[in-house]
Amino acid sequence: MTYFARVMAYAAPRRVDVSPLPRLTRIACAVHSDEGAYCTPAGLAPAHRDAESEEVRNRLGLTPDETLLLFSGKFIEKKNPRLLLDAFRLLSPEERNHFQIVFVGAGPLEADLRARADEFPGRIHFTGFLNQSEILSYYAAADI
Repeated sequence: MTYFARVMAYAAPRRVDVSPLPRLTRIACAVHSDEGAYCTPAGLAPAHRDAESEEVRNRLGLTPDETLLLFSGKFIEKKNPRLLLDAFRLLSPEERNHFQIVFVGAGPLEADLRARADEFPGRIHFTGFLNQSEILSYYAAADI
């Protein structure tokens, strides 16, 4: 998170979050207040998902009320995929039950990410590398 974004997370009297992810970011940066935060849905509505994306959600074991967070990219320090797991850890067990995370990609941090994911059985998934035609259904299946 940039310095400006961190300051705004502390100082802004009102925020409009388009998804629950900004809350995870605020938690990761030790900004625990949700006062003045409003959440409005964004992305693909479930009614607009196609059969392939629904199959992805079914394969991952998501219930209709769970939110799927997607990380897509190379697992390297620069992209900081650990941040998502660090923020996830700060949620209460009850809050975590509303989310699942799928990591699409590969890289040198994969073993560490998988080890950290063991803390959350059934909540964190890894697909390995997917080509551009394969990944589209994951993009459509993801809420965030």
